[in-house]
Amino acid sequence: TSENKRLLSQLIRERTRTALIIDSLKEAIKPVSYKIPDWNHLVKTIKDTGDEEKALLVISDTQIGRVTPTYNVQVFKQRMETLTEAVIKVVGIHRHDHPVKEITLVLNGDIPDGQGIFPTQSFHVNQDIIGQVYRHGLPAFVTLLNILSAYFEKIKVVVIRGNHGR
Repeated sequence: TSENKRLLSQLIRERTRTALIIDSLKEAIKPVSYKIPDWNHLVKTIKDTGDEEKALLVISDTQIGRVTPTYNVQVFKQRMETLTEAVIKVVGIHRHDHPVKEITLVLNGDIPDGQGIFPTQSFHVNQDIIGQVYRHGLPAFVTLLNILSAYFEKIKVVVIRGNHGR
């Protein structure tokens, strides 16, 4: 019947679209290589007495993919490296007085800049959402978490969706 042909045609279109998305993801997702830096000089001896404290790191509005005269993916990566080192250093200072064994990482929205959020967005980004998330965002955050795992016994991650990640 014509209804069956229509449904079959719709199914074929959906499967083709899904295959294209999967192929794009396979191309974009690469193994993340990282090296845990030797920042032991930043980490002072942990005092195991006293009340335990917990660290909180909030990252928001990184807008990966956005390009301005002062911001791009390279700036994002550099800022992530600087932030990671600063967290280890600040927590090392706090560990002089009390143990800090746990950190909560809050990703507070708008991590990628997105795609198609507003009409002129394509003029403000230099890559599609797959590149923003999988080529740049995922490696940076995997590296952050791997490094933090060398300095904290427990890591909690809280993700809040922003309006640029639709």
